[in-house]
Amino acid sequence: MENWIGRYGEKPIVVTLVMDDSIYSPENWDLQVQNKQFKFNRRILPELRMVELGIQADLITHLISSGNAGEKFLISELLDLLGELLQQLGLGSKLEAEDLQEILNEAMPPGNQKMILITDASPNPKLADIDVDTPRFIQHSDISFILHHQVSWLGYSKQIPNKITSAKEKIKLLNDLVKVHFNKIIEMIRRFPTQNLLVHLMERHESVIQAREKGKMAYPTLEACYGSYYDVFKEFSERESAIVTTSLALRSLIEFVVCEKSTGTQVPNDDDTDLMLALISELINYGSMSDMIHYEIF
Repeated sequence: MENWIGRYGEKPIVVTLVMDDSIYSPENWDLQVQNKQFKFNRRILPELRMVELGIQADLITHLISSGNAGEKFLISELLDLLGELLQQLGLGSKLEAEDLQEILNEAMPPGNQKMILITDASPNPKLADIDVDTPRFIQHSDISFILHHQVSWLGYSKQIPNKITSAKEKIKLLNDLVKVHFNKIIEMIRRFPTQNLLVHLMERHESVIQAREKGKMAYPTLEACYGSYYDVFKEFSERESAIVTTSLALRSLIEFVVCEKSTGTQVPNDDDTDLMLALISELINYGSMSDMIHYEIF
């Protein structure tokens, strides 16, 4: 493969994948017939050393299989197109069928090590991401803001010592922090109408649930395909941790909103919700630490 591509010389070649409009209308995809026969739209511009390959929605029927048949179909078409460009430039010929198949088998092994991952859940309302927002996790900037200001929120007349040895004093400080964060959350909740805020929070919670389940579905394939290139498990674990923390904060905030029954007039938005989630996440952390010290769990 390297020797064959090397025939192009040092000047670059341009490969453009042109997505057909049908790709962006998944509701019109016909996925009932796998490996549906079709022809790619191809264009060769030898004077620009450029090829274009049109990608149609019919390709999806080749890519949804568990193996790499669809991926091989796509790459074989691309290599054939590059071979035609090579011929028109007078630099060489196409790959022989046996050589092409050998390259594909070596680069795209059979089994579950798919190279292009497509998840289509449209027939299953439990998995379909139609009308589901992109998941938004607790923001580090909001946590930093809280940590920077929470001591001043306490309003202590004396400076907090760097080291607190008494369990009683630790519990008091943690409980005071819980109270401060609780009051901040209630103050913010009262700005918004309860029903509108609940809908906003439930939509965000749904997006987090969807992200978690899709992550679990994709993990085995990601590990098989890319485990040798980067730490898939570490990335999965970090994302899972963020999902769990955000989901717990969202459920708790939803309970707060239901209990408060606010009549505010502001429109719910992501910025204010991010801060409320960060506040309630810190409230949960401080409350948990207070209980653990009180009950001598550690």
